[in-house]
This record gives sequence, structure tokens and C-alpha cells, in this order.
Amino acid sequence: MEANNPPLNVELLPGGGSPYSAVVTLCGEHDLATSREVNAALAPLHGRVLLDLSRCTFIDSAVLASVLRKFQDSQRSGQGTVELVVKAGSSVDRLLEVTGVRQLLVVHSSMPAGTNSDEDSENAA
Repeated sequence: MEANNPPLNVELLPGGGSPYSAVVTLCGEHDLATSREVNAALAPLHGRVLLDLSRCTFIDSAVLASVLRKFQDSQRSGQGTVELVVKAGSSVDRLLEVTGVRQLLVVHSSMPAGTNSDEDSENAA
């Protein structure tokens, strides 16, 4: 993990032209030890939430359960959904495939258009 990347970052995007109400970014390894932090970050969010896992090197079933819980809560309340960004071929991508989560959630292989991170990477090019 790069030194300038916090392990967990929440960026609220109310309005502003983004299709997402929030972008949550996880970096490095996340497991049972950080699952409460992930839960706490996801729980208060409503609307269309983008969870960027592209810089994760590992997530375990506890973190995956947090993601699925948020997705189910969003679906039940009718207040949005959760979409993922996952690096193709990564251990996170393989976990989503093996568990069937890839078929349940919208999974992007790069940041979707309209997110700040997407605009930043275009400006850097």
C-alpha cells in the first residue's frame, strides 16, 4: 500500500453531477480486524454508493459480509444500492467470483465516468 493512501476513505458527493451519493475507498488488506470500521463507514450512507476496492490487496468474508449487509439494507429500504470497483484478476475479483457476489452486485473494472477519481485520472493523463 502506498504511504499516501489511507486504508479507508469516505467521500460524500451530494449533487455535483456525480451519479453517486458517496465513494468509499479501501486500500491494502481488510479483514475481521477492520470490518467494524468498514461497517461504520457504510452504515450511514444512502443512495447510490460506490465502493472502490481496486487498491485492496485482500478482503476476507467479514468485510464481504459488511458489503452485502449494506447492499441488502439499501435494497430493503429502497434508498439506493452499492456498486463495486475491483481490479480485474485480483484476489478481491476472485473472491467475488467464487462467492457469486459478482452476479449479485454491479462490479466495475475501473472508476465509472462522473466520479471525482475518474476526472482526476483523466486530468493527469
